[in-house]
Amino acid sequence: MLIGLFYTKNYFCIVELTLKIKNIMDYQLSFLKEEDYPLLFQTFQDAFGDYGVDMDYMDEDMLYNRWIKNHVQYRASVGVWEFNQLVGFTMVSTDVWQGVPSAFNAATGIIERYRNQGIAGEMIDFITPKLKKVGIQNLWLEVLQSNEAGVKAYQKSGFKIQRNFNCYTLAHNKYQSLTATHTALEIKEISVEDIKTCRAWFAWQPSWENSTAAVQRIPDKKVILGGFLDNELVGYIAFYPAFQQIMQLVVVPLQRKENIAHTLLQHLVTQTAQELDKIHYTNVDESDESTNKFLKKAGFELVAKQYEMALDLNEKQF
Repeated sequence: MLIGLFYTKNYFCIVELTLKIKNIMDYQLSFLKEEDYPLLFQTFQDAFGDYGVDMDYMDEDMLYNRWIKNHVQYRASVGVWEFNQLVGFTMVSTDVWQGVPSAFNAATGIIERYRNQGIAGEMIDFITPKLKKVGIQNLWLEVLQSNEAGVKAYQKSGFKIQRNFNCYTLAHNKYQSLTATHTALEIKEISVEDIKTCRAWFAWQPSWENSTAAVQRIPDKKVILGGFLDNELVGYIAFYPAFQQIMQLVVVPLQRKENIAHTLLQHLVTQTAQELDKIHYTNVDESDESTNKFLKKAGFELVAKQYEMALDLNEKQF
């Protein structure tokens, strides 16, 4: 059974969860533990070999750190077993999200020959009653819009589309320097503590994986470049080098048309040109026409589109 939660700053952890097991057809569902990670990584490679976005770059340490960043709780995550083989999993993260205790489906992977058998829905049904017992109100996820089968399966489980996200990639040799940079802008590296008070600057809330809490949880190197005018922070860009990924690009609202974002991006591109061949910026809210237009003009290519979906656990019946 689930015992409860403990709160740590702005997020919480599930602190006790005895093993639950459920049989479906010839498979067995059970909650996971961190010691299962080597098997999880092997199954991840098998399950995502034909994914709509290339995942071959993801080594064992990178995936482990990504799940730390997303605050994955192994004891709230589920695996599907056929005898001793792990054939599928759903990894669950927890946090206070949009003001309420929430969970996030950080990854669902099913080996190809086990798909289209209702396993994804069974895993959702397996975890959500337990989450509900400890006060989790919503379960969030992101899914490629091109994954029509996955979208339908989640909708069948009660998930509703909340936002449309655009995912971009910039090849360094395709970068287009835009209008003149802000010559008075002083750029220097800052810490997560420096950006915690900047959330009012957001034109839209970053996705779970790109949240300020996620930036803070990155266990390896992170780069946050702040732009200053007269010693006052007016914008920043948060970058995760291991994934070559921009997580946030934010400018104070009253100064968004002063080339501050251009200057920060150009500084990052120049700084990483010798080390990286590409930069990614995922989960850009499609409704933000200004940012999407800015990225395309800079040479970013739209490579994928995702849905952000949510399940209200108060409406879910079991």
